[in-house]
Amino acid sequence: GVFATLAVNIALVPLLAFFMLRDFHQLRDRLLALLPNSHFELGWLIYHRVAVRMQAYLRGLFLQQVVLGTITGIGFWLLGFPSPVLLGILTGVAGLIPYLGPLLAMIAPIILLMTTGSFDMDSLFNTVLVLAVGFGFDNLVVIPFLIAGTVNLHPAIALTAVIIAGHLGGIPAMVLVIPVLGMVRIVVESIYRGLRPSEQAFD
Repeated sequence: GVFATLAVNIALVPLLAFFMLRDFHQLRDRLLALLPNSHFELGWLIYHRVAVRMQAYLRGLFLQQVVLGTITGIGFWLLGFPSPVLLGILTGVAGLIPYLGPLLAMIAPIILLMTTGSFDMDSLFNTVLVLAVGFGFDNLVVIPFLIAGTVNLHPAIALTAVIIAGHLGGIPAMVLVIPVLGMVRIVVESIYRGLRPSEQAFD
């Protein structure tokens, strides 16, 4: 069931992304036009802040995959695995999936070792070792400090949110929880500051 859901999500995400990117500006303008004139400027301010923060999040997400792919690629190379660069790239892509990422990342090295006839217990142990180091650094350092920092969340809050989201909504919730929390924080703070009476009003 988990892998079936994952396959459906992989098939639907590019399609939904295409239509949203194609009609994004039109949809944005329609939504902002619904705001009263007195709050139109605040709406544009919130949109701008959210857009800037999400761009930083996507850059951080890309950097996360580069770091994970580099660490594991070097590990595979040091241990004499065939095609370490390819294995590092595939591991970086698998790292986009919380919790299941390490399991998915094991598939490519095992298949490659089996096709070359060099699969044994030692190579399996080395695979687990490389992935444990790479994903350990990713989960303990990169995600809490780099990814959470791009959306201005405390690392402890980010880790707690990912764990809770995983239990409540599965893989999609785990992937989306950090950017959603970042957007919610920006919206709440902007509305609070925008609607708070200025000090001059009390003079």
